[in-house]
Amino acid sequence: MNTDLEKDKATYERDQKRALDMGAANGIDAVLEEYKLDAVLFMGGRGTGISNRVGYPEITVPFAMVANSGGPPIPEGFNAKPQPMGITFTGTACSEPLLIELAYSFELATQRRQQPPGMP
Repeated sequence: MNTDLEKDKATYERDQKRALDMGAANGIDAVLEEYKLDAVLFMGGRGTGISNRVGYPEITVPFAMVANSGGPPIPEGFNAKPQPMGITFTGTACSEPLLIELAYSFELATQRRQQPPGMP
């Protein structure tokens, strides 16, 4: 395989700029501005790839224990235990103080955090 490093670098940089623009200015930032939000919430880790790609902060608050199906195919005799599920808050660049405040307030208001079985 013959690669043209300069051409590949230019393609990579163009694609990276596009991904950052889609995730930040035309993604999370656009949603926050359009709907006048302080943060975006995701169930568990769903959606965190967007904030991870653009380097935006996120914080996950434990919320509940949910049934764990184990996912197909499930080996015979496998007994899937409940697993923890959280709510993830993400915001724009440098919004860590606000996200911590929101996450802590959410945890206090909902009182939904459950200690995983077997934990002290």
